[in-house]
Formats: sequence, C-alpha cells, structure tokens
Amino acid sequence: MKNKDKVVWITGASSGIGKATAKLLLEYGYVVYASAKKKEKIMDLKRLGAHIMSTDINRHGDVQSGLAEIIANEGRIDILINSARFELMEAINGAPISEAKSHLDSSVFGLARLSQLVLPYMRRQKSGKIVMMPSFLNKRNGRLSDWYNASRFALKALSSSIRKEVRPFGIDIMLIEPDDLKLDLSTIAAENLNKISEGKSYSKLVEQFWHHQSRPSQKMLSQG
Repeated sequence: MKNKDKVVWITGASSGIGKATAKLLLEYGYVVYASAKKKEKIMDLKRLGAHIMSTDINRHGDVQSGLAEIIANEGRIDILINSARFELMEAINGAPISEAKSHLDSSVFGLARLSQLVLPYMRRQKSGKIVMMPSFLNKRNGRLSDWYNASRFALKALSSSIRKEVRPFGIDIMLIEPDDLKLDLSTIAAENLNKISEGKSYSKLVEQFWHHQSRPSQKMLSQG
C-alpha cells in the first residue's frame, strides 16, 4: 500500500510531537486525521491538507465519533499515533488522589480506550500500527514527577503486553520515548507544581528543582 492510501489518526496534534508528525506525514502523502481538544489549535493542519477533529480522549463518545468519521470516509484505519500527553508534577503528598486519578485516566486509560476502539478494524485488515509515547524521563525516576512516572511506566508495560496479543494479526505496537519538550502543558504543570507545593513539606525541594532548571546544561555550556 502506498503512503497516499494509508490512513493515520494522530491525537494530541495541537503542539509538539503530534503537530510535527502530522506535518511530516502530510508531506509524505499520508491521509492524516488530526485531533485535539481545541480545534482552533489545529486549523493550520487543515490548511496543509489534514482532516481535523475536536476530540477529548477522556470522553468515550468523542473518540467513538472520531473513529466513526474516519471509517465512514476512508473505510479503514492503518495507524494510530497516541501523542496526546499530560503532565502532573508533584511529590506524593502534594497531589490529591482525585487529581492523580484524573491524570491516570487521561495518560493511561484514555489511550487504552483509543486502542480498544481501533483494534477490531485492524484485526479485520490483518494489519495496523499503534504508536505509544511513554517518555524517556521515566528512566530517570525524577523527583516531583511521581504520578507522571507511574503513568509512563504503566503505558509502557501495557503496550508491551498488547504487542504480544496483536502480533498474530499483523499489528504492531511501537514505543517512542521522547525526552523533555518545551510545551504549553509543561508550563501549566510547572505552575501547578508551584501552587500546590506552596508552604508544604516539599517546598524546598521545589526551589531546588527550579534552581536546577534555570541552569544551562553541560551540553549547552560545551557548545557555547
């Protein structure tokens, strides 16, 4: 099958890896469906030729409608790229369990929901790819990222297990582990870290974190 015939759904296409991937695949001639919570943030992709959808992966109805639109228009789904990314920065005593559950619902169960929906179509096609993006950061076991690290490890383990189940159907699960990115959501997560840590036991650790973040890396110094 030529690239122009391959149908790709990219979630979290409003910024970062999702948006960059959508642009690249459009250049290579793929049929790209790009989705994000806020449709206005992906209008530039529409101008480049992508089909755009407003989709909240935490809403089952949203993702069902999104997939239904793809199948109605194209009759197949070849690649799902789960680039929707969520961050929660806080020490274990900082974030309420309700907030941690919300984070895990988005970062693990939301992506599992998408996979559950596309897999029946891929099994019938006897082909398909699902791309998951845990994170290189979970290998560092960084402080103040307890629930984020937990979600990334869970996603990686889930993906490895699914890969073994779907391989006989010609389906592959791919893992991409990006390093830290300069995204709006990183800024939001950092601001939230300040807010919920203020005056608490880990406030000094937060200060050390920001001091470390403000220092240029050794790599940057060596290139200067």
